[in-house]
Amino acid sequence: MRRSRALSRPLVASSAVPFWVDSDGVDYQVNTAINLAVGDAAKVERIMIGAQGRSALHVSTLTAALRRAVDFRDFGFTTGGAVVRNQLFVRCDSPGTTLGLCGASLLTARQHADTTMVVDHAVGGCRSREVIKSVLDGQSRNVFQGKIIVRPDAQKSDARMLSNALMLSADAEADNKPELEIGSHGELPLFLPQFHSASLN
Repeated sequence: MRRSRALSRPLVASSAVPFWVDSDGVDYQVNTAINLAVGDAAKVERIMIGAQGRSALHVSTLTAALRRAVDFRDFGFTTGGAVVRNQLFVRCDSPGTTLGLCGASLLTARQHADTTMVVDHAVGGCRSREVIKSVLDGQSRNVFQGKIIVRPDAQKSDARMLSNALMLSADAEADNKPELEIGSHGELPLFLPQFHSASLN
């Protein structure tokens, strides 16, 4: 397993573009893990592109703790691999943080892509957006599991989640499991997750 830890200091802007591409017909497994601690007022962007061979198994994990006034953006694009699982666990630790977690999948044949996101609003005054979209053909399957946690003292949290799937085959499958965990008190202007599926078959 590849594992890395990164610390982004105050007023730092950083970006990363991991890219995986391999030939079809080769069986292999890749496990990656990134642990981020992002300092005050930093801006971080990550774009992950997965174009592995059709026999590959890939598990990717990102954990991040965000401090005050951080701008954090993550986008994952999956078009390869037999089974791909992307896991993101992000915690907003200080007010003023803006978080955007997005992903897109183009799948066919018997490909399987699984995205799991947990966004923890540990304090108030933070904004998060989670958007996942997929286009499915053949017997492919896309799974999205998203959870938003709003702690009891996280006043004025703004969290939204959206998942869209376009199925080009009657045998394609899109599964969504939204979760919203809200503290026992406080005034929270939250919006319920939205999930849409459409078929052209």
